[in-house]
Amino acid sequence: MQNNKLKTRFNKKNIVSAIAIFAIMLFVVNVVGTVEVEATSQEEQVVAEDGQDSSEDSRIASDNVVIIDQADLLTSQEEQSLLEQLQQMDESYNYLIATEDYYVSSMQREMEELYSENFGADSPGAAFVINMDIREIYSGASGSLKEKLSDDDALDVTNNTYKYASDGDYYKCISETYKDYDRLINDAPIRRTMRYVVAVLVGLILGFLIMYIVMVSSRRISLPRGTAPAQMKNSVNVNAILVGATIPTIMNVIVHKTRHQSSGGSSGGGSHGGGGGGGMSGGGHSF
Repeated sequence: MQNNKLKTRFNKKNIVSAIAIFAIMLFVVNVVGTVEVEATSQEEQVVAEDGQDSSEDSRIASDNVVIIDQADLLTSQEEQSLLEQLQQMDESYNYLIATEDYYVSSMQREMEELYSENFGADSPGAAFVINMDIREIYSGASGSLKEKLSDDDALDVTNNTYKYASDGDYYKCISETYKDYDRLINDAPIRRTMRYVVAVLVGLILGFLIMYIVMVSSRRISLPRGTAPAQMKNSVNVNAILVGATIPTIMNVIVHKTRHQSSGGSSGGGSHGGGGGGGMSGGGHSF
């Protein structure tokens, strides 16, 4: 009888202990779950705040400098470095940097609209835009700065710096572009590689044409004695016409290849000139 009572008490103790342990486990699970939920909520809040901060940080500005990194190509440190670089330039001008990842039909018009929204259409200053959708960089100047940074200058600048964009180094592309701007503002020379290339091509073509003329003249001298004067004259006239027509045609092809109107920009390394008239000067290059 006594043994049965002891067994009953022991069983009751076991049940109470089991219930107590189960309750403790439920409490622990509940606490851990609450902590995990709170941690997750905090992480989501941090992510949301980071996203909000990155959106806000996509635009930084000072009195005469605006940087809009809509395409998120620059780090915060790179944006700050560019801001400091531009603040060291001539303070009488405004400076705009913009990156974007949406389609535009005209980089010239896009640059003018961005500049006008931030500084006013006629205020003197410079702009540089990188478009990742059509993969083109575009530079130009507004107001009185167009005298120092013309269409040809803008084209030469982008010819110098598009290779950095092609390599994915957008910070260096922007920095080197504004270094060229600074040289032009201070009447210092910049590299004009494409002009040298065109000059060499023109020189080679003219050299071949001169050789051709010499060969034609030699042929005229070596014609048989029986050749009629009229036949000789016609031969010389035809060759002269061919040479005369070839020079402007080749020159037109070279100029058209190295500088033509932008039609929305296509990848492949083409350069595009385009301001002219009113508005801003401008020139660009695909990458």
